[in-house]
Amino acid sequence: MDLYRILQGAVYFLMAMLGSVTNFSILFYFCLTSSNKGKALLPEVIMSHIAGSNLVVFVTRALPSSLSAFGFRDLFTDRDCKVILLMYRTCRGAVIGLTCLLSCYQGIVISSSSPKWMYLRTQLQKYLTTIIYVCYLMNMASNLDTVYYAFSISNVTMLQYAYNLKYCFVTYPNKVLFEVMGLLNFVQDLFSVMVMATASGYILLVLYQHKKVVRSLRHPDQQTGRTAESQATTTVITLVTLYLTFYGIENAIWLYQTVSNEILTVVTDVRIFFTMSYSFVFPIVTLAFNPKLRSKMKQLRNRHE
Repeated sequence: MDLYRILQGAVYFLMAMLGSVTNFSILFYFCLTSSNKGKALLPEVIMSHIAGSNLVVFVTRALPSSLSAFGFRDLFTDRDCKVILLMYRTCRGAVIGLTCLLSCYQGIVISSSSPKWMYLRTQLQKYLTTIIYVCYLMNMASNLDTVYYAFSISNVTMLQYAYNLKYCFVTYPNKVLFEVMGLLNFVQDLFSVMVMATASGYILLVLYQHKKVVRSLRHPDQQTGRTAESQATTTVITLVTLYLTFYGIENAIWLYQTVSNEILTVVTDVRIFFTMSYSFVFPIVTLAFNPKLRSKMKQLRNRHE
Protein backbone atom coordinates (compact mmCIF):
# COMPACT_ATOMS: atom_id res chain seq x y z
CA MET A 1 0.00 0.00 0.00
CA ASP A 2 1.49 3.35 -1.02
CA LEU A 3 1.77 6.44 1.17
CA TYR A 4 -1.02 8.25 -0.69
CA ARG A 5 -3.56 5.54 0.16
CA ILE A 6 -2.45 5.44 3.80
CA LEU A 7 -2.86 9.21 4.17
CA GLN A 8 -6.15 9.12 2.29
CA GLY A 9 -7.54 6.38 4.52
CA ALA A 10 -6.33 8.15 7.66
CA VAL A 11 -7.99 11.43 6.65
CA TYR A 12 -11.29 9.73 5.81
CA PHE A 13 -11.19 7.69 9.01
CA LEU A 14 -10.49 10.71 11.22
CA MET A 15 -13.26 12.68 9.52
CA ALA A 16 -15.63 9.74 10.01
CA MET A 17 -14.84 9.30 13.69
CA LEU A 18 -14.64 12.95 14.72
CA GLY A 19 -17.57 13.95 12.52
CA SER A 20 -19.75 11.16 13.90
CA VAL A 21 -18.94 11.99 17.52
CA THR A 22 -19.48 15.75 17.18
CA ASN A 23 -22.69 15.44 15.17
CA PHE A 24 -24.03 12.84 17.59
CA SER A 25 -23.23 15.21 20.47
CA ILE A 26 -25.20 18.01 18.80
CA LEU A 27 -28.10 15.65 18.08
CA PHE A 28 -28.07 14.32 21.65
CA TYR A 29 -28.05 17.81 23.13
CA PHE A 30 -30.98 19.04 21.04
CA CYS A 31 -32.98 15.89 21.84
CA LEU A 32 -32.23 16.33 25.54
CA THR A 33 -33.21 20.00 25.41
CA SER A 34 -36.43 19.12 23.64
CA SER A 35 -37.36 16.51 26.26
CA ASN A 36 -36.63 18.93 29.11
CA LYS A 37 -38.51 21.87 27.62
CA GLY A 38 -41.32 19.79 26.20
CA LYS A 39 -41.05 21.65 22.91
CA ALA A 40 -37.92 22.53 20.94
CA LEU A 41 -37.35 25.77 19.06
CA LEU A 42 -37.71 25.57 15.30
CA PRO A 43 -33.99 26.19 14.54
CA GLU A 44 -33.07 23.48 17.06
CA VAL A 45 -35.38 20.99 15.35
CA ILE A 46 -33.88 21.76 11.94
CA MET A 47 -30.31 21.60 13.22
CA SER A 48 -30.96 18.30 15.00
CA HIS A 49 -32.11 16.80 11.70
CA ILE A 50 -29.03 18.22 9.96
CA ALA A 51 -26.81 16.64 12.62
CA GLY A 52 -28.62 13.31 12.28
CA SER A 53 -28.29 13.37 8.50
CA ASN A 54 -24.61 14.27 8.82
CA LEU A 55 -24.16 11.22 11.03
CA VAL A 56 -25.62 9.00 8.31
CA VAL A 57 -23.34 10.66 5.73
CA PHE A 58 -20.25 9.71 7.73
CA VAL A 59 -21.41 6.14 8.33
CA THR A 60 -22.40 5.52 4.70
CA ARG A 61 -19.67 7.47 2.89
CA ALA A 62 -16.66 8.44 5.00
CA LEU A 63 -16.22 5.15 6.87
CA PRO A 64 -16.54 2.86 3.80
CA SER A 65 -14.21 5.19 1.86
CA SER A 66 -11.57 4.93 4.58
CA LEU A 67 -11.81 1.14 4.69
CA SER A 68 -11.51 1.00 0.90
CA ALA A 69 -8.45 3.27 0.98
CA PHE A 70 -6.82 0.91 3.50
CA GLY A 71 -7.20 -1.95 1.02
CA PHE A 72 -10.43 -3.63 2.09
CA ARG A 73 -12.30 -4.99 -0.93
CA ASP A 74 -15.70 -6.59 -1.52
CA LEU A 75 -17.12 -4.96 1.60
CA PHE A 76 -20.69 -4.95 0.33
CA THR A 77 -23.05 -6.95 -1.83
CA ASP A 78 -25.16 -5.40 -4.58
CA ARG A 79 -28.08 -5.05 -2.17
CA ASP A 80 -25.85 -3.43 0.45
CA CYS A 81 -24.61 -0.90 -2.10
CA LYS A 82 -28.13 0.00 -3.17
CA VAL A 83 -29.28 0.57 0.43
CA ILE A 84 -26.13 2.38 1.56
CA LEU A 85 -25.96 4.73 -1.41
CA LEU A 86 -29.67 5.50 -1.27
CA MET A 87 -29.32 6.38 2.42
CA TYR A 88 -26.24 8.47 1.71
CA ARG A 89 -27.73 10.41 -1.18
CA THR A 90 -31.03 10.95 0.66
CA CYS A 91 -29.33 12.31 3.76
CA ARG A 92 -26.84 14.37 1.77
CA GLY A 93 -29.73 16.00 -0.06
CA ALA A 94 -31.59 16.45 3.23
CA VAL A 95 -28.60 18.29 4.72
CA ILE A 96 -28.66 20.69 1.78
CA GLY A 97 -32.43 21.16 1.88
CA LEU A 98 -32.55 21.65 5.65
CA THR A 99 -29.70 24.17 5.58
CA CYS A 100 -31.68 25.98 2.91
CA LEU A 101 -34.78 25.87 5.14
CA LEU A 102 -32.77 27.17 8.09
CA SER A 103 -31.47 30.15 6.12
CA CYS A 104 -34.97 31.00 4.86
CA TYR A 105 -36.40 30.80 8.37
CA GLN A 106 -33.69 33.08 9.75
CA GLY A 107 -34.45 35.55 6.98
CA ILE A 108 -38.09 35.55 8.08
CA VAL A 109 -37.15 35.98 11.75
CA ILE A 110 -35.09 39.13 11.22
CA SER A 111 -37.63 40.68 8.84
CA SER A 112 -40.07 43.34 9.93
CA SER A 113 -43.02 42.25 12.03
CA SER A 114 -45.54 42.87 9.27
CA PRO A 115 -48.62 40.59 9.13
CA LYS A 116 -47.38 38.70 6.05
CA TRP A 117 -44.03 37.84 7.64
CA MET A 118 -45.68 36.86 10.93
CA TYR A 119 -48.16 34.67 9.06
CA LEU A 120 -45.37 32.99 7.10
CA ARG A 121 -43.40 32.38 10.28
CA THR A 122 -46.46 30.89 11.99
CA GLN A 123 -47.20 28.61 9.06
CA LEU A 124 -43.59 27.44 8.92
CA GLN A 125 -43.70 26.56 12.61
CA LYS A 126 -47.04 24.81 12.18
CA TYR A 127 -45.99 22.62 9.26
CA LEU A 128 -42.31 22.16 10.10
CA THR A 129 -42.54 18.40 10.65
CA THR A 130 -44.38 17.94 7.35
CA ILE A 131 -41.82 20.08 5.51
CA ILE A 132 -38.93 18.04 6.92
CA TYR A 133 -40.54 14.73 5.97
CA VAL A 134 -41.27 16.03 2.48
CA CYS A 135 -37.60 17.05 2.21
CA TYR A 136 -36.49 13.50 3.02
CA LEU A 137 -39.03 11.91 0.68
CA MET A 138 -38.19 14.22 -2.23
CA ASN A 139 -34.49 13.49 -1.90
CA MET A 140 -35.16 9.77 -1.70
CA ALA A 141 -37.39 9.89 -4.77
CA SER A 142 -34.84 11.91 -6.77
CA ASN A 143 -32.16 9.30 -6.07
CA LEU A 144 -34.09 6.12 -6.79
CA ASP A 145 -31.83 5.51 -9.78
CA THR A 146 -29.32 4.28 -7.21
CA VAL A 147 -31.57 1.29 -6.53
CA TYR A 148 -31.24 0.22 -10.16
CA TYR A 149 -27.65 1.16 -10.99
CA ALA A 150 -25.61 0.67 -7.78
CA PHE A 151 -23.47 -2.47 -7.67
CA SER A 152 -20.65 -3.93 -5.62
CA ILE A 153 -17.12 -3.72 -6.97
CA SER A 154 -16.96 -7.44 -7.75
CA ASN A 155 -20.03 -7.31 -10.03
CA VAL A 156 -19.04 -4.36 -12.23
CA THR A 157 -17.47 -5.00 -15.62
CA MET A 158 -18.26 -1.78 -17.55
CA LEU A 159 -16.77 1.38 -16.04
CA GLN A 160 -17.15 3.77 -18.95
CA TYR A 161 -20.32 5.39 -17.59
CA ALA A 162 -19.86 4.85 -13.87
CA TYR A 163 -19.19 6.77 -10.68
CA ASN A 164 -16.48 5.00 -8.74
CA LEU A 165 -17.11 5.41 -5.00
CA LYS A 166 -14.23 3.03 -4.17
CA TYR A 167 -16.46 0.62 -2.24
CA CYS A 168 -19.40 0.57 -4.69
CA PHE A 169 -20.10 1.66 -8.25
CA VAL A 170 -23.03 3.53 -9.75
CA THR A 171 -22.88 2.44 -13.37
CA TYR A 172 -25.29 3.52 -16.11
CA PRO A 173 -26.04 1.61 -19.34
CA ASN A 174 -25.30 4.51 -21.70
CA LYS A 175 -23.77 7.97 -21.92
CA VAL A 176 -27.09 9.80 -22.23
CA LEU A 177 -28.46 8.45 -18.95
CA PHE A 178 -25.10 9.01 -17.26
CA GLU A 179 -25.06 12.68 -18.24
CA VAL A 180 -28.77 13.27 -17.60
CA MET A 181 -28.64 11.91 -14.03
CA GLY A 182 -25.47 13.88 -13.33
CA LEU A 183 -27.00 17.12 -14.61
CA LEU A 184 -30.23 16.52 -12.67
CA ASN A 185 -28.25 16.21 -9.44
CA PHE A 186 -26.28 19.32 -10.35
CA VAL A 187 -29.44 21.34 -11.06
CA GLN A 188 -31.03 20.18 -7.82
CA ASP A 189 -28.04 21.38 -5.81
CA LEU A 190 -27.82 24.58 -7.85
CA PHE A 191 -31.42 25.43 -6.97
CA SER A 192 -30.62 25.05 -3.25
CA VAL A 193 -27.52 27.21 -3.71
CA MET A 194 -29.56 29.96 -5.36
CA VAL A 195 -32.22 29.92 -2.63
CA MET A 196 -29.63 29.95 0.16
CA ALA A 197 -27.61 32.70 -1.50
CA THR A 198 -30.77 34.78 -1.93
CA ALA A 199 -31.84 34.24 1.69
CA SER A 200 -28.36 35.04 3.00
CA GLY A 201 -28.10 38.14 0.82
CA TYR A 202 -31.47 39.29 2.12
CA ILE A 203 -30.36 38.70 5.73
CA LEU A 204 -27.20 40.76 5.22
CA LEU A 205 -29.19 43.52 3.51
CA VAL A 206 -31.70 43.72 6.37
CA LEU A 207 -28.93 43.77 8.97
CA TYR A 208 -27.12 46.53 7.10
CA GLN A 209 -30.21 48.70 6.66
CA HIS A 210 -31.45 48.38 10.22
CA LYS A 211 -28.19 48.29 12.15
CA LYS A 212 -28.37 51.85 13.45
CA VAL A 213 -32.11 51.68 14.00
CA VAL A 214 -31.82 48.51 16.07
CA ARG A 215 -29.05 50.05 18.18
CA SER A 216 -31.06 53.17 18.94
CA LEU A 217 -34.22 51.25 19.80
CA ARG A 218 -32.61 48.51 21.84
CA HIS A 219 -33.62 48.47 25.50
CA PRO A 220 -31.83 46.69 28.35
CA ASP A 221 -34.56 44.06 28.58
CA GLN A 222 -34.13 43.28 24.89
CA GLN A 223 -30.40 42.62 25.12
CA THR A 224 -30.65 38.89 25.64
CA GLY A 225 -33.13 38.34 22.84
CA ARG A 226 -31.16 40.47 20.41
CA THR A 227 -27.93 38.73 21.34
CA ALA A 228 -29.48 35.31 20.78
CA GLU A 229 -30.93 36.49 17.47
CA SER A 230 -27.54 37.85 16.42
CA GLN A 231 -25.83 34.56 17.32
CA ALA A 232 -28.40 32.58 15.35
CA THR A 233 -27.98 34.85 12.33
CA THR A 234 -24.18 34.57 12.49
CA THR A 235 -24.43 30.79 12.69
CA VAL A 236 -26.73 30.59 9.67
CA ILE A 237 -24.61 32.96 7.55
CA THR A 238 -21.46 31.00 8.40
CA LEU A 239 -23.07 27.65 7.60
CA VAL A 240 -24.43 28.93 4.28
CA THR A 241 -21.04 30.39 3.34
CA LEU A 242 -19.34 27.08 4.09
CA TYR A 243 -22.01 25.21 2.17
CA LEU A 244 -21.56 27.42 -0.87
CA THR A 245 -17.81 26.83 -0.71
CA PHE A 246 -17.72 23.07 -0.14
CA TYR A 247 -20.68 21.98 -2.20
CA GLY A 248 -19.82 24.49 -4.90
CA ILE A 249 -16.45 22.80 -5.36
CA GLU A 250 -18.01 19.34 -5.11
CA ASN A 251 -20.64 20.07 -7.74
CA ALA A 252 -18.09 21.65 -10.06
CA ILE A 253 -16.13 18.39 -9.86
CA TRP A 254 -19.34 16.38 -10.33
CA LEU A 255 -20.16 18.37 -13.46
CA TYR A 256 -16.62 17.87 -14.75
CA GLN A 257 -16.88 14.11 -14.18
CA THR A 258 -20.22 14.01 -15.96
CA VAL A 259 -18.99 15.61 -19.19
CA SER A 260 -15.37 14.38 -19.12
CA ASN A 261 -14.22 11.41 -21.17
CA GLU A 262 -11.63 10.45 -18.56
CA ILE A 263 -12.17 10.50 -14.79
CA LEU A 264 -8.97 10.72 -12.76
CA THR A 265 -8.81 8.95 -9.41
CA VAL A 266 -7.39 11.99 -7.62
CA VAL A 267 -10.33 14.09 -8.85
CA THR A 268 -12.75 11.60 -7.30
CA ASP A 269 -10.77 11.65 -4.05
CA VAL A 270 -10.93 15.45 -3.89
CA ARG A 271 -14.67 15.36 -4.49
CA ILE A 272 -15.18 12.81 -1.69
CA PHE A 273 -13.26 15.08 0.68
CA PHE A 274 -15.40 18.12 -0.10
CA THR A 275 -18.54 15.97 0.06
CA MET A 276 -17.84 15.31 3.73
CA SER A 277 -16.35 18.70 4.64
CA TYR A 278 -19.63 20.52 5.33
CA SER A 279 -20.92 17.69 7.52
CA PHE A 280 -17.60 17.79 9.38
CA VAL A 281 -17.56 21.53 10.13
CA PHE A 282 -21.31 21.82 10.88
CA PRO A 283 -21.05 20.84 14.59
CA ILE A 284 -17.90 22.95 14.99
CA VAL A 285 -19.68 26.07 13.73
CA THR A 286 -22.75 25.26 15.82
CA LEU A 287 -20.65 25.01 18.98
CA ALA A 288 -18.52 28.05 18.12
CA PHE A 289 -21.50 30.42 17.85
CA ASN A 290 -23.68 28.93 20.59
CA PRO A 291 -22.28 29.62 24.10
CA LYS A 292 -25.42 28.14 25.67
CA LEU A 293 -24.80 24.87 23.86
CA ARG A 294 -21.15 24.79 24.91
CA SER A 295 -22.09 25.49 28.52
CA LYS A 296 -24.77 22.80 28.58
CA MET A 297 -22.48 20.18 27.05
CA LYS A 298 -19.78 21.09 29.58
CA GLN A 299 -22.27 20.63 32.41
CA LEU A 300 -23.27 17.23 31.06
CA ARG A 301 -19.63 16.19 30.77
CA ASN A 302 -18.83 17.33 34.33
CA ARG A 303 -21.90 15.55 35.66
CA HIS A 304 -20.67 12.21 34.30
CA GLU A 305 -17.07 12.63 35.46
